[in-house]
Amino acid sequence: MEILGIRVEEALKRGYIACREFDAVPSRGDKDDRSRCRVRHETAPTGLARLTRIVEGQVGTVRAAVLRKRLTRARRACVLAVVLFVAGIANAQSPPSPRNAGPIVATPTSIVDEILELAGVGRDDFVVDLGSGDGRIVIAAVARYGARGGFGVDISPEMVALSNRNAVTAGVGDRVHFYERDLFATDVREATVVTVYLLPSVMGEVERKLRAELKPGTRVVVHDFPFPQWQAERAVSVESLDKIKVTGFTSSQIFLYRVPERP
Repeated sequence: MEILGIRVEEALKRGYIACREFDAVPSRGDKDDRSRCRVRHETAPTGLARLTRIVEGQVGTVRAAVLRKRLTRARRACVLAVVLFVAGIANAQSPPSPRNAGPIVATPTSIVDEILELAGVGRDDFVVDLGSGDGRIVIAAVARYGARGGFGVDISPEMVALSNRNAVTAGVGDRVHFYERDLFATDVREATVVTVYLLPSVMGEVERKLRAELKPGTRVVVHDFPFPQWQAERAVSVESLDKIKVTGFTSSQIFLYRVPERP
């Protein structure tokens, strides 16, 4: 018999196996335990990978478990180190999952107008909406308030696709774009106006991001949930019956912030 092209006698001589019956398949009722050969993996010149193939390739003889049980602690540690190293590389190469900073809640059209008017959006502005939903704020800023362009980000691929279709329908698809993206990983430096309607639990982190990245003079308009530290330049209360369908209330709070000059 041969093992991967090597006769059993040669395998014995090289120290691959410890008994001649390595390749034998015991018949039913055979009490002879000599067929359960032990692999001399410590001295095998072809290495662990080939011995594993040898063991797993034989039927009814030595099981791969025998080889695994015979692994030294050092070899186990080496295998574990390789596994952890590969897993580390995989994690480093895989982008982190985007964080959910708020549910999909459409801002009523009447509130959209209040937000854009409070920000004083005009033809020189580039508007960025963090958590853009169906895209209505950025689309309105360009289509109805004359902003030169803008974009929105959302973690919902369905809403991003819908937003881009809405932009094309509104005739501003060349100046307005929407992306499936984590807002915390979004570059907002191009913005002159940023709009935010997110959960209170993330507003502190959003505040730090915007104050660190935006140019002085950039306006930020926040719907309902103010920043915890940043003092608003203006605050406006708005009543809208459209809000009932969204939150169950008619009132909205809108806050205007302006990035100060850096010392």
